[in-house]
Amino acid sequence: MAPLVSIIIPAYNCEPFIAATLESALDQSWPACEVIVVDDGSTDRSRDIIDGFRSRGVVLMTQANAGGSAARNAGFRRSRGSHIQFLDHDDLLHRDKIREQMARSLETPGCPVAGPWIRFLGDASGAYGGWNPPAAFQRDTDAIDWLTASPMVPTCAWLTPRQLVEDAGLWNDRLKDNPDDDGEFFMRVFARSPRVLFAPEGRSYFRADRPASAGHNRDVDALRAVYVICESYERLVRGLADTPEVRRAAARRYLTFMYMAYPRCPELIAAAEQRVAALGFADEAVPGTPGFERLSRIVGWRVAKRLQSSWHAVSGLRRPRRSHY
Repeated sequence: MAPLVSIIIPAYNCEPFIAATLESALDQSWPACEVIVVDDGSTDRSRDIIDGFRSRGVVLMTQANAGGSAARNAGFRRSRGSHIQFLDHDDLLHRDKIREQMARSLETPGCPVAGPWIRFLGDASGAYGGWNPPAAFQRDTDAIDWLTASPMVPTCAWLTPRQLVEDAGLWNDRLKDNPDDDGEFFMRVFARSPRVLFAPEGRSYFRADRPASAGHNRDVDALRAVYVICESYERLVRGLADTPEVRRAAARRYLTFMYMAYPRCPELIAAAEQRVAALGFADEAVPGTPGFERLSRIVGWRVAKRLQSSWHAVSGLRRPRRSHY
């Protein structure tokens, strides 16, 4: 008998998207899947749409609005699968995604499995760009390499053995509306596995045209939580291997935070600068777009950030936004 895979979907005000997401979950070629949706206090028709899928075996749970992490934890506690697929309410899975990743997981038990993913607009036919992650990570890799490089990988791209989730601990529901709740969760998962596996045909689709929520939350409380994650990351990776490469990775986390937080949190930016210096990388550049980095070399990163922000405000330019659910 095939091991059961639990597909856990936190849902909040996702009326335009949730039906397609559920169809992709129910259409999996892996023969043993359960689909659990946790409605996190939606105020649109999301719950009614999800309710219409219950006749096809979808489990619907409801809770007062508590955030995506709390919803994922509720779904995990209800789940029975030996492997967990967390799926945001507007992303899609290729029909063979779980089957391909389960094949890798059964070959090498106890490791998280990544798969290629692609951004899309509208439906999966609106895919653009190339398949991710970077080529260096489209193969089996030591977990410390994932932790130090931190390539951007969305939640939908992963399949995780249940035991790893239990060992790492559940999603941190104190990070409600935080832009890096998935990064904080998966760094703990990686730290408890020697390897990260890759399934080249285990594909998923990451929606890039969803209105913003946590992914672009820049209020002060959210930024404070990001700084706490930077500190947690430094402790975790240096506890595994305190090498120059690891310390540089920790420093770059703080530098990225500085770019994100400026000018809202001067005291935390100062604290981040102190950590960067203590790690030995005081001369490291604050990362950003190529244009920002070129301008930073001329006028300094703070002035460059102010000029960049002013340009965005005048031109109305915005990156594609999406929900953390």
